[in-house]
Amino acid sequence: MRLKRNLNQYWYVITAQLNNKQMNIDTKNFEMFTKEGNNAIRTRLQKLLHNIETKSGHLITPLVIKQEYEKILEAVAVKHEEVYDTEPSYHIRFLIKKCLNENFYDETKFLND
Repeated sequence: MRLKRNLNQYWYVITAQLNNKQMNIDTKNFEMFTKEGNNAIRTRLQKLLHNIETKSGHLITPLVIKQEYEKILEAVAVKHEEVYDTEPSYHIRFLIKKCLNENFYDETKFLND
């Protein structure tokens, strides 16, 4: 009886931690030339990460993630073309895959082109 009660307590703690998990990228440096470029990526990427964390599994597909990734690059490239350099795109892909992994998706199926 006591063991069951302790396991239930741990289960509630783990469930609460999983439900309250959000990826914080407020201080992330994307290695853009300007601070404005970093902020442009950060605001758009934050929306995508939030969608990954809150949407149900059938709405997150490799095609959707690839389209959203390309939209981020295109939107930022209007004012900051260095987004297509190796470092910023690497950081964006890394954070998307990390978020997918933390939300129980198979990250190996996403953004592998």
